[in-house]
Amino acid sequence: MGLRMSLDLCAAAARTNAIWCDAMARLHGTAGAFAAVAWINRSPAPRFHPNLVTLNGPQEARAHRSALDQLMQAPPAPRWAVKDSFAALDLDTVGFDLLFAARWIHRASGAFGTAVASAQRVTDAATLALWERAWCADELLPPALLDAPDHAVIAAMQDGAIVGGCIASRSDGVLGISNLFAPAADDGAVRAACLDAAARIAPTAPLVGYEHGDSLARMTELGFRETGALRVWQAPI
Repeated sequence: MGLRMSLDLCAAAARTNAIWCDAMARLHGTAGAFAAVAWINRSPAPRFHPNLVTLNGPQEARAHRSALDQLMQAPPAPRWAVKDSFAALDLDTVGFDLLFAARWIHRASGAFGTAVASAQRVTDAATLALWERAWCADELLPPALLDAPDHAVIAAMQDGAIVGGCIASRSDGVLGISNLFAPAADDGAVRAACLDAAARIAPTAPLVGYEHGDSLARMTELGFRETGALRVWQAPI
């Protein structure tokens, strides 16, 4: 994969992730806005979500820092977060803590070829509540999310219980995968079932997302390739 393609995929993945963050903020009544080189939310963000996502590539690092500086003048909340989509900002110099570093990943469209587990799109509030308990035991996803055509909650089922899942978001010609979870002992079948189900909302789009640690290794085993680095920073109290 050439450098230009990797940068383009990272930029598309970052924008798709920002669109997901924007959708979540709006569902929680704290809408953000897209600027030229960043998505910015000046209100307290939903749990696990940033207030700033950098866009367009590492060549915009100076503009990214300018957007950050503006947000720092009126902090939206204690410990608010920045998704440095291209690992281009050195924020420990201004007191931010590095929450984690990760890698953008990409896989061309196409089936994962498994029938061991089954997965499907969540379409009702009761199942959404069960999905959240299986994911993080938190009430974060409003039922109104189920009416969003470009975002899908995917649940993998075994013996009548939700054992895995993900969120799929389509935009910019790619399908963004986030919040993917599976049993610790998963051999890839649950993840593959989730990704197959997610791909139904954009069958020809390449899949993009980000992972780190063991989850990154598991996705690599399913045919994903690394395309770039990102970092998530947290502001001081």
